[in-house]
Amino acid sequence: MKIYILIIYFLFLNVNLMFGFQSESSIVKIDGSDIYINWGSNDGIEPGIIFNAYRMTGMSHPATNEQMEIERDLVGSIMVTDIFPEYSIGKVISKRQNPKVG
Repeated sequence: MKIYILIIYFLFLNVNLMFGFQSESSIVKIDGSDIYINWGSNDGIEPGIIFNAYRMTGMSHPATNEQMEIERDLVGSIMVTDIFPEYSIGKVISKRQNPKVG
């Protein structure tokens, strides 16, 4: 069984500093060109943040049920435009494949 996990790389831009980190998040809704992500201002997300979204193909270990990553495919880059405490909304600025909820 294939399991899709979305990994998001955030790229924070600052006049003097540029850094990134990897963390898991999810696309929870797609409404037209709006991409809803389950991170918001409570998680430190700010408007203008650009991140790359990846779709992970994996499987569950039969004995432990632990998720094992098999391959990672770039979905595209998303820029955050609107922030709420529990979620944010962004727009796709480049894509290799269509984003999906999950």
